[in-house]
Amino acid sequence: GTEGYRVVGSVDTPRGFPGAPVQAKDEWEAAIVRDGGEAGPELVLLAEVKASAAAATPDFGRLLRGLERLHVSHCGLLTDESLFALAEHCPRLSDVSVGFCVLITDRGLTALVQSCRLLSSLDLNGCPLVTCDSIEAIGAHCCPRLRFLNIRCSKQGGSFSLSCVLRVVARMRRLRQLVGQPLVDLITE
Repeated sequence: GTEGYRVVGSVDTPRGFPGAPVQAKDEWEAAIVRDGGEAGPELVLLAEVKASAAAATPDFGRLLRGLERLHVSHCGLLTDESLFALAEHCPRLSDVSVGFCVLITDRGLTALVQSCRLLSSLDLNGCPLVTCDSIEAIGAHCCPRLRFLNIRCSKQGGSFSLSCVLRVVARMRRLRQLVGQPLVDLITE
């Protein structure tokens, strides 16, 4: 059947919402809820509406603290400064897609992966300023839970060297997919 969605205004934070209640907001402006059938409604999105960026600044840390998934592919405005803010305020991130965000560099990416140790999926497809330095940082001391890493078309002038990729793979026992293909395919090519 088709799933129904509805918008709900002025929502109290749902029970079981991730994060410590002391640090979380206790009321949200709006929510999108999906009809889950017999299982009951499922929360899809909580939204906080502010009149300006300056009005949102004091709440920024609390708004992002529980963020676990972030997909902002093709965002030409995402920079290292954005990744620094995410690293500082979003330690629970587990799934990040910044594909084709052409302004991010090793500096911002390294800060993100060092702070967000729950990462299990990272999509860097089409990030030309990301080099082997940050890819090696991911494998050296970060992201022990990483299972998926997409670095296809990330490095300026072509792909990463096989030696760089193998150094990362050797340190990451949980990694199952690299460069958008099964790891076994990469090694046997």
